[in-house]
Amino acid sequence: MQKTEGTSMKKDHNGNSRIERISRGIKDRTYEIKTLNEQLTLANEELKITNEELNEYKKQLEELVSIRTHELQKKEQSLKYKNTLEKLITEISTRFFDLAPERVSENIDIALGEICGFIKADAAFLLEMSQVDNQYSMVNSWNKKTVSWNKEYFDNAPFEDIAQWYSSKKDKDQFIIHSKDDLPDNSFIRADFSHSGNKSMIIIPILFQEKLIGFVGFSSVKSKHVWNPDEISLIRITGEIFVNALKRKAAEKILIESERNYREIFNATNEAIFIYDIRQAKIIDVNPAALRLYGITHEEAVNQSLFSYSEKISGFNYEGAKEKIQQAIQTGTAEFEWLIYTKSGETRWVEISLKSTEIAGDWRIIAVMRDISERKKSQTLIAQSEERFRSIIQYLTDIIWIIDKKITISYESPSSWQVLGYPPGYLIGRNGLDIIHPDDMTVVMKELKEVFDKVNDHLPTEFRVRHANGSWISLEVIANNMLEHPAIEGIVITGRDVTERNRVEKALRISESKFRNIFNNSTDAIAIVGANYSLLEVNEEFMNLTGFTPEESRKMKLTEIITDSYLPIVVDKMMRIFQNDYQPAVECEIASKSKEVFPAEINSKLIEYEGDHVLISVIRNITERRFMENRILDTIISTEEQEREKFARNLHDDLGPLLSSIKMYVNSLDSAIDKKKHDFVIAQLKKIITEVIQSTKELSNDLSPHVLINYGLLAALEWFINQLKLPVSISLESNLKEERYPSSVELSMYRIIKELINNTLKHAQASHIHIKLHRILKKVHLIYSDDGIGFKESWNDNIVSMGMGMSNIISRSRLINATSKFFNNAPHGMSFEMEIPVEQ
Repeated sequence: MQKTEGTSMKKDHNGNSRIERISRGIKDRTYEIKTLNEQLTLANEELKITNEELNEYKKQLEELVSIRTHELQKKEQSLKYKNTLEKLITEISTRFFDLAPERVSENIDIALGEICGFIKADAAFLLEMSQVDNQYSMVNSWNKKTVSWNKEYFDNAPFEDIAQWYSSKKDKDQFIIHSKDDLPDNSFIRADFSHSGNKSMIIIPILFQEKLIGFVGFSSVKSKHVWNPDEISLIRITGEIFVNALKRKAAEKILIESERNYREIFNATNEAIFIYDIRQAKIIDVNPAALRLYGITHEEAVNQSLFSYSEKISGFNYEGAKEKIQQAIQTGTAEFEWLIYTKSGETRWVEISLKSTEIAGDWRIIAVMRDISERKKSQTLIAQSEERFRSIIQYLTDIIWIIDKKITISYESPSSWQVLGYPPGYLIGRNGLDIIHPDDMTVVMKELKEVFDKVNDHLPTEFRVRHANGSWISLEVIANNMLEHPAIEGIVITGRDVTERNRVEKALRISESKFRNIFNNSTDAIAIVGANYSLLEVNEEFMNLTGFTPEESRKMKLTEIITDSYLPIVVDKMMRIFQNDYQPAVECEIASKSKEVFPAEINSKLIEYEGDHVLISVIRNITERRFMENRILDTIISTEEQEREKFARNLHDDLGPLLSSIKMYVNSLDSAIDKKKHDFVIAQLKKIITEVIQSTKELSNDLSPHVLINYGLLAALEWFINQLKLPVSISLESNLKEERYPSSVELSMYRIIKELINNTLKHAQASHIHIKLHRILKKVHLIYSDDGIGFKESWNDNIVSMGMGMSNIISRSRLINATSKFFNNAPHGMSFEMEIPVEQ
């Protein structure tokens, strides 16, 4: 092979040179690099999308955490409120357990006050119906010291004045009253509503065994109260608690009377009776028959052993007595004959009946001794003894039944009649399952089988039984198999009525679900302030008012939103409240998050919160109230200026020309030589002076009406109307006669009526004015009306839209604590009504 110069161009088996192979390799590597770059670009894009998704997920997670935190805070607030409510209901309900009858009424008054404080009410009352004489009376009440309350309105008030009103209501569960018009006419309760100045009232009927037995009511005087379902439920629950307490009070009175009767029987019986304390092993009471039997005194009998005077012969000693007592403890009763000796040494045979029973929470042995010395004449005594033993059971509140193997009731205690309502003896001989609720039958049969098999653990079982009136009540029952006991031969069933307990538990569960958002649903801003003025908790209205979020508010102090000029006085008052010193509400200015400043009123109270003493501060925006106060002040100033202008105008227009005429005639006297001219001038002077005097009197009467001062409001109004002499007819009806009231009240009423008449004459184009002025109880009612054209169609009962004259009238009425309102009857006139409180 021939060699060529230069680079060797060795070729492969395909005929490609090395350069071509390298070039092709470079192209392949370039393509691979390009492919890798494209893959890297796609990976970067995917990584960018993944980061964006992670950021979005993080944002959503943060929002979810914020929402969950807010929900937990709301639940915590609801739980705190629920605990407060549960504590209030529990304290009120448990307060009446074992309470002496004479203290029930006092504690109901206290409980009414506590509920008023909880729901922010000003007064409360409990009315009780008397079915015998068809009257109702206020048996309990509570009111703030600032609220006028006359309990005598409801002493033996006739039920007819509200019966028709009550029966006409479709919803008889509760009645909410916002004005006297919501109450029946001429009723005592309507009169008291008006007298007390109530803004709103709630009345809830109380039923007992489906009969109306009374009403419980709460009222708000300072402001119109919105009675929410939670408050209504609380009032209904406590009303039922009060009624149960009153019913128990009546029952305990009957029980006391029964105890008195028992004592009379105890003392009058001819059989010897000993009451023996098992734990202390001594006699605690005996009756006179026992003293006569043994010939001892009461002091000698008590604190002795039950068989201290037993004969010391075999079988009748102290050891034998203990065996009999132990038998009575184990089996409940023991009957035997015993030989005793009296103080005088005489021996007698007695038949002794021992019964172990629980009295006032302690176990006692009741020993009844019958003298059988005269051939044991005891048949009658045995029957009497059995009757006396039964009388012990009648004081038990638990139901006692005995059923046989066929579940037939063979015995029922007196409490069974009282709880279930069936006549005495009605259930004896009947199957006990007949009154069991069908839905509870399976459970009852299962538990009963365990009792018959003696495998039950004596645990209580709860089921429903039918009352005589058809309703269902819940019983908690414990059964004991005593079929083998010769004195019983049956299953002893002891039960207690737990209907009320179940109802209260159900009410508490309902309350828990209803009262969750009370704190946040308040119309006022509420803040819980710590000792260093930090904001521990705020409600939603606080955030709406200030613009701060919950997270921001928890990092703030209350003092940070108070403007500098008001900060010292707010801090001073709060420091005093922390020292348990009562302080009234304080007005200040608050700066919101947006730096907007608005006037506010802060009312703070010292409470215990999570173991610490803190302040609960209610913050109310008073911008509108400030506007009204400024409007009233401007009206007063404007009115004073108008009166000054009127007085000056009257002086200038009336007295000025007359005095100038007098001056002119007096000057003419110097040149009046002619007697006829002289007499004419004198006559004219006398006439003008008379007019001056009359004008002076009218001006004086405008400034301070002497008829009003000397003779009273009615006389002044009659004199003023007679002086007008206008074509408009004015009628005045009144029952005031010669009654007098404080001068400020009479003058304000006089000015208001004059202003009303002047407005009618100027604007109404009326032909008749009708004025009614009547005294009803402790208020004077004014009704003014005319038959003119009325107000404009766009007019509304708002002081902002009223003219100067009407604003003056509203301002004067407020100065004397009166309530007033204009009514537009266009095109047939207008009317004005006002109620002025006056003392008797």
